[in-house]
Amino acid sequence: RYFGRLGWLARPFVRRLERLWLARVVAITTIDSRDGWLEEYYRCMRRPVLALWNTPSRDDEPDAAEIAAAASELGSARIVAYAGALKRIKGLDVALGAIPAVRDRFPDVRFLFIGPLQEKQEYIDRLRHDLGIGDVTIFRAQMPYRRLQAYLRASFIGLAILQKERNHLAGEGNCRKIFTYMQAGLPIVVSDVGSIGAFVRDHGFGISIDGEDSAQAAGAICSYLENPDLRRQHAQAGRRAYLDRFNWEQQAGTFTHFINGPDHA
Repeated sequence: RYFGRLGWLARPFVRRLERLWLARVVAITTIDSRDGWLEEYYRCMRRPVLALWNTPSRDDEPDAAEIAAAASELGSARIVAYAGALKRIKGLDVALGAIPAVRDRFPDVRFLFIGPLQEKQEYIDRLRHDLGIGDVTIFRAQMPYRRLQAYLRASFIGLAILQKERNHLAGEGNCRKIFTYMQAGLPIVVSDVGSIGAFVRDHGFGISIDGEDSAQAAGAICSYLENPDLRRQHAQAGRRAYLDRFNWEQQAGTFTHFINGPDHA
């Protein structure tokens, strides 16, 4: 799944190496995967297997002053946030394409993009100009995680419009920005790619869409803006799921129990 057209050539070699290495271990940890296919694959090695989630730590929480500073900088506008690498495979152009329809209905909304630019600046500038959205978009460079969280706490909605990349198709919820939004207590507009959309939808803290359709993205954003109760319900559900299960402290406890289990003694 990770070698594209060369997969048939690479797979036998990789499997031989894995079997040689794994013959020397007593247990295996891996990341989550769609329908648990990675776990099932490694269970064929006849070793105990644990899937871990790429979750943030509860220690990485901004304080009240940091949140207030971010909110003051952003002003009174309602903020739709995009956190992560600014590139097309992460849905940047789809997110930008959704803005005109949202702005027409909700002129007070602003769109905040935070992350490293991985497209040419000219491409971003041309899109903003052609769509007429320069006055409602805010761009910030990659920043320390706690500061990012402060900006997200001052926002209303998080965007995770992932495209059909192999890693996204093979994963379940192992997309860091999903957990980052959950930690911030943001409802999520997420593309229905792999099992990621189902993960968000089934846990009740987001709306899943066709990630290639800016109109659907705009519709989901507007659904939250016109329905504060739905936005609040999804925001609280995501934050609660983060605190109860999807944080690194919970994952670390599971991992410690796993490696100290009787099967590995």
